[in-house]
Amino acid sequence: MAAFYRLLGARSPGGRLVERHGVVASVVPSCPAMTLELDRADLGGDRPAGIDWRRTGEVAAVAAINEAAYGLPAGQFARVLTALEASSADVYVARLDDEPAACVVAVHAQQDCGIFMVATVPRAQRRGLALALIRQALRDARERGATSSSLQATRFGRPLYERLGYRDLGAIDMWERRTS
Repeated sequence: MAAFYRLLGARSPGGRLVERHGVVASVVPSCPAMTLELDRADLGGDRPAGIDWRRTGEVAAVAAINEAAYGLPAGQFARVLTALEASSADVYVARLDDEPAACVVAVHAQQDCGIFMVATVPRAQRRGLALALIRQALRDARERGATSSSLQATRFGRPLYERLGYRDLGAIDMWERRTS
């Protein structure tokens, strides 16, 4: 998680990064920390059938999907995500009717795979797109030698993460704006 917050805190408009004695504080919107041991996780089989997805560098698609999912004005989130363009983060995007519909960003730090920017546009929600992308990102991370995964959950995402086996580590403040 620290790698992701360094990335966003240092490069987000209005963001701020403070590091003291091994503690990383990043001023950007955030939430409850959860973790998963990858050797105990049921990540399903191979590539999800019937889902058009790819590991890509489509940072603009991640921004647009998050803006639609969270009711943000178009273009607002894109400024924050420019930090991902020059990073080693893995970006996963699923398509529905050939349009970007769901996304996941995986940030690797040591043996942990941080899962971030999980979102699905409203018209594609409840189809399993985000779940399939997370499973794929975690399978890829496990193949690279990762032993754990960490994330922060919104109240809407928490049930999805719990189904995957993530457990709650404690609260992190999160601010989110939704139109519905």
